[in-house]
Formats: sequence, structure tokens, C-alpha cells
Amino acid sequence: LMEKALKGSPGLQKDDTQSIAPGLTISGFGFEKLVGRLLDTRPVYLLEPKGTDIRSASIEVDPVFILSDHLEMPPK
Repeated sequence: LMEKALKGSPGLQKDDTQSIAPGLTISGFGFEKLVGRLLDTRPVYLLEPKGTDIRSASIEVDPVFILSDHLEMPPK
């Protein structure tokens, strides 16, 4: 299913959205915009080496976890 989504994305224009399969939609916008949209509706947790140990964190219902590379995320 993920392969199908990735194959459908090359023709995607900025701010476009395409339904690839039932329950799978791809959208053409940046990561910051995605996180901003998620913050409006769901609890978002950034997993980082110097952050709170997830085993001791209080996790809300229907969370989104973000795991990034070695580059720091913007403080927004």
C-alpha cells in the first residue's frame, strides 16, 4: 500500500491532495504544515534523545509520534 502511495506522488502539485486507496490520501505540503494541522486535532510528541523518557511520559489518546533525523526540529 505504501509503495502505491509513493508511486502516485510524483505528479502531485503543491497543496494538492489525491486519494490513492480507501483510507490512504497523499497531500503535497511541507512537514511544518503537516505538524501544524495535526496539532489542531491530535496530541503530537517529538521523540528526541534528550527528551523525556517515553516510558515515564503520560500519553494522551490517539497520539502522533515524530521521530526525526539528527537535525533539530524548529521550536514551533
